[in-house]
Amino acid sequence: MGSQGEAQPQQPYRMELPAKAADQDFEIISMGSEGLALVRDMNKYSQGKKKWQLEFVDTMLNKTWSNEIDLDSRLALVGYEHATGHLYLLFRETQTTFNNFQLLTLDLQQQTVTTDKIRFDLAFQLSHFTVTGTSALFGGYISSEPAVLLYNHSSDHPKVLPGLFTKNISLLDVRANQNQSFNVLVVENRRTDKSKLIVRTYDSEGNLLVDDVIDVDPRYNILTGITSRLVHDEMMIVGTYGEGTRKQALGIYSVVVDPFNEQAVRYNDLASLDHFLDYLPEKKSRKILNKVSKAKSLGRMPNYEANLLPLKLDEQGGFFYLFAEMFHPVSNASYNPYSNPYSTYGSPYQSGYPYRTNPFDTPYYPESTGRNVDVRMIQSVLLRFRSPGAVPEGLTMKFENVKRPLLYQTGDYVVAKDSVMLAYRDKNDFIYQHESGDPMIRPSASKTTIALLASTDQLKDEDQDSGGIRFWYGNHFYVWGYRLVKAIVKDEKSRYVFYVNRLDF
Repeated sequence: MGSQGEAQPQQPYRMELPAKAADQDFEIISMGSEGLALVRDMNKYSQGKKKWQLEFVDTMLNKTWSNEIDLDSRLALVGYEHATGHLYLLFRETQTTFNNFQLLTLDLQQQTVTTDKIRFDLAFQLSHFTVTGTSALFGGYISSEPAVLLYNHSSDHPKVLPGLFTKNISLLDVRANQNQSFNVLVVENRRTDKSKLIVRTYDSEGNLLVDDVIDVDPRYNILTGITSRLVHDEMMIVGTYGEGTRKQALGIYSVVVDPFNEQAVRYNDLASLDHFLDYLPEKKSRKILNKVSKAKSLGRMPNYEANLLPLKLDEQGGFFYLFAEMFHPVSNASYNPYSNPYSTYGSPYQSGYPYRTNPFDTPYYPESTGRNVDVRMIQSVLLRFRSPGAVPEGLTMKFENVKRPLLYQTGDYVVAKDSVMLAYRDKNDFIYQHESGDPMIRPSASKTTIALLASTDQLKDEDQDSGGIRFWYGNHFYVWGYRLVKAIVKDEKSRYVFYVNRLDF
């Protein structure tokens, strides 16, 4: 994947806000070149209302707008979406599945807030939320059957997309495209015949534009799927597959959407992906490769599998990039990484999923079921497809001793000047790794300290469990967290702060 990069990350901008240990964490929402939005529950109540804090900063982390909003105390933030000039925040009542939603539309230029109260008069289990054009899209399940509903300001009632409300179908993806259309991806689960991937593209009003049905190899079980966003003319679907009723991934599948021609699905077993086994000692990885190679030579299915969660599918510079993370559950709890409360096939979007996670790049956060399950994060995985039908090139980065109480995205990546860099935050350090340029060479990671706000500050402590790192825009990451800081001044007291730094690659 290219040549070894020499660029070192820079930290030109940073910000701080005073914090308390009992504060709710900020939700950090990237708005690309329009900056960042910081949203949190303030744990303050007045006359049955709960206060929420909103902070907006530009790309140099200068504050551009601050606001406090009062909402019904039963409402919780369950989703958000950004479109140029606007931020959408989705709240819902959490005591019932007969969801009363409130959709807040924030105009970034006028600095105004508009509220829409949306009621579904049915038991609707929310799994996906996004916005396209003037429509808000809600994906989920009604009585164990998938459904997608559209809400538009011009209509009093949500519109239900036809053709999805049926049994033995799992909803994998609801995704807005660049041209204000959107995709719905489902898998039809047949026990005695081939399963089928079905992708449909609609305009923002819910009118069907494309309907493509794709046969799945009968040996495999589709676990996850993501559609690309039609940045250019081609759309592809990428996801994980397993065998039978097993819920660990055997590999990555990819297919080009073409409703006018038969298209073959490419299946790539995990062990065959560049660098995928780099997290293991070389002796063990060679043993697995030899075992997989022998199974293939005998016409058998490779039996190496892993807990792998795809997080996002991007199109940049004419290439497609799939970013995923591998993990191990470390508790003895009964566990299914792709659990769905209604189906044995399912998607990690479902609200029955026992961990707070940001699956794919749709910012919907399922409620935790309360099970005490720890997760050990193993590695990030980046696959680059030079064309939709090509064999992917792989890059991986091992996480060192990263354990989390909930499954949560740990790292991210940037692409700049045809070079790729993977990164993650570990306490007060930014760990990063450039692509090696040779699939036979294991890339090495580098480390740099996350900068303090002032040269006169000293770091006293860093909260490991709160914070992280994400791609922002261009060649920029943002990294955030909570830390205890003391100025190098006599009698100066320590201060506990929330911080955000911009990292440039």
